[in-house]
Amino acid sequence: MAPVRSWHSFTLLSEQITKIEVSYFFGSLTIAVNCSIQRTTLPFVITVVVSVLLAAYLVGHPRILKSVDGLNTTLDKVGRRSV
Repeated sequence: MAPVRSWHSFTLLSEQITKIEVSYFFGSLTIAVNCSIQRTTLPFVITVVVSVLLAAYLVGHPRILKSVDGLNTTLDKVGRRSV
């Protein structure tokens, strides 16, 4: 069996989704929920928005998670004589 790339991308309904798109989705969801809750203080909203944007930048930066992007994992290997 061929090596499988881990944490780079996965398939959802035949469309490939990258780790950057996943982080953007959950980040935007976090921002939307925190901004829509009534009685949320402005400093808290600003802190959450800045934290989410910083995390999305760090996840998407090519130098920071370079080792994770190129990780290969072999799930199973069968010898040629076994088949």
